Amino acid sequence: MLFSRYFACIGVATITMGLMVEVAASDHHDMNLPPCNTVINIMTVDQIRAMAASTIGDLLGDENQDQLDDALMTYTGTTKYDVLVSKVCGSCADYYDRLVGQQSDGEDNDAWMEHCGPDVYGYNATHSALVLHPIDPMTNAPLNGVRNVIFQYKGATGFSLEDAFSTSFPTINITEALSSALNQTSGDFFASINLPEVLLVGASSGLIAIGPDYMGTGESAAMLDRAFNTAQSVQQTTVVAYLAAYDYTVAATNGCTQMSDTAAVFGFSLGGAAAIWGSLALSTIGVSIERCFSGSGVYSNVLIAQGIFGKWEKERDAQ
Repeated sequence: MLFSRYFACIGVATITMGLMVEVAASDHHDMNLPPCNTVINIMTVDQIRAMAASTIGDLLGDENQDQLDDALMTYTGTTKYDVLVSKVCGSCADYYDRLVGQQSDGEDNDAWMEHCGPDVYGYNATHSALVLHPIDPMTNAPLNGVRNVIFQYKGATGFSLEDAFSTSFPTINITEALSSALNQTSGDFFASINLPEVLLVGASSGLIAIGPDYMGTGESAAMLDRAFNTAQSVQQTTVVAYLAAYDYTVAATNGCTQMSDTAAVFGFSLGGAAAIWGSLALSTIGVSIERCFSGSGVYSNVLIAQGIFGKWEKERDAQ
């Protein structure tokens, strides 16, 4: 086990909007970005269920209500908590001593050095991520105990500096954003207001959910070139996101809530390839991957065929 668990739980921490937690962070900060290690919004379970209903309704239509009800129950049947959304930050340099110090004596388990070591591009850069905590309705604080983790990686649609998880998540009134989006008659509901649906459903179901920003987006945009579809960059930001979220969770809850070293990983399109690379990175720091879902063309011959032949067919039909 890489990290010491079961810190003493001192009282109950009540996290509210605007709380800043003192953990490792860079001196750099763009005033146009949400601050590091800070709560940026709260979403209620009713809002999360409304999002799911809208998206699944668009996909399935209203013709088969039984099918729609079954899909909603499958997708949101375990949601029951409001969700606290925070932004966390850190760098490989912040965690180097810890990673070296907690290697098992005599074991060759320094594979993390390949993507987070001192000689790797981005070692000193500050990376950012979203971390979502389920809120205990009795205490209005994150649920106590050691909680399993879910990761989600962004797809390539709309990939830009502004589309990182931590920069695109609404800091405005969520109810207003939802009301506007629910009036749409078509389109991807979640993408329309930049909400990471898997993270929200996972956190509302009791997990701690993490959405890493890719290298060159979010906090690292001012320091690094934007990386696209490269394994090492995804692995670096994944390791930093896990460790930053781990420290933030312990500090914000006085040790009453902690992250498990067991995770599920999800991604589609660009995020599908990232899910594979991220799973490998997490395993190098002692995190066990319970399940990895990769909806990536790289790992799906059907998607590759659709991407290649579909384009050729359109070009042929246009002639």
